[in-house]
Amino acid sequence: FDKLVRALSVTLIPNEKTDVNINPRPLAFPFAEENEGYIEGDWETRLAIEERLRNLTLGLLYFLQNDPEIPKEHREIASEYQLPKDEFIDNDHFPHQLYIREGRRLKGVKTLTELDVTLDEKGENPPYPEDSIAIGEFPIDSFPVRKKQPGDDAVLEGYLSMMDSITAKYGIPYNIMIPEKVDNLIVPVAASASHVAFSTIRMEPTWMAMGQAAGTAAHLSLETGVAPRNLEVKELQAELKKQNQVLPEGL
Repeated sequence: FDKLVRALSVTLIPNEKTDVNINPRPLAFPFAEENEGYIEGDWETRLAIEERLRNLTLGLLYFLQNDPEIPKEHREIASEYQLPKDEFIDNDHFPHQLYIREGRRLKGVKTLTELDVTLDEKGENPPYPEDSIAIGEFPIDSFPVRKKQPGDDAVLEGYLSMMDSITAKYGIPYNIMIPEKVDNLIVPVAASASHVAFSTIRMEPTWMAMGQAAGTAAHLSLETGVAPRNLEVKELQAELKKQNQVLPEGL
C-alpha cells in the first residue's frame, strides 16, 4: 500500500498512470451507506447519490493534499496525484459511471451460496456442481454496509476483506443463470447468488466466463429448438471445452 496516510492503495499501470483504490480499514471506511437508495431509486435519486460520491472521492483527495492535520510529507506525496488529463475530458476528467459492485439479482433455478464457495471443515473444496460451466476462486470480498456504530470496536458491519483463506476453488452452476420462472432468458451477471457468494463471482474474468457459457447456451438453444432451461448441460459443457473454457476436472 502507498504511504498516503494508509488511505489509498496505489498500483502503477502503463503510461505513468496509477490504479487507485480505497484502502478499507476495519473501522475506517468513508463510503458505507452512501449508496443507500441507489438500486431502487429514480434517475433524480441516482444522480444525487452519484454527485455525493463524486464529492466524497474528490474531497478525500483534496483533504490528503491540503489539510494541515495531514503530515507535510504525506500532503506532498498526495499532491503528485491528479485526475488523468487525457481521460473523460468531457466530464472534468472524472468517470461518467459509478462502479456498481452489487445490485438486484436473479431468483434462479439454483442459488449460489456461501457454502458453495468456501472450504469445508477439512480445508477442502466443495463438490463441483454437475452443471458447472465455469470456475471461480476470487476471494470473498465485500465492503462495509453500515457506518461505525457505538460498540463497533473491531470491524464495521458487513466488512469481509479478501477472505482468501476460506474461499474455495468452486464450480459455477449453469442454473444460477436460469430464471426460476421466466423462459428464454439467461442471466450471466445478475445471477442468482447470495450476498456473500456474489462477492466472489462479481469479477470481470468470472463474468466473461459466465457470459461465454450464456452465449454458447443461447446458440445451442437456437440450434436445437430446446429452451435454455431444458438444455442438456453435458452438451453445453462439451461445446465449452472445445472453446477452451476452464471447467472442473471430471465433467
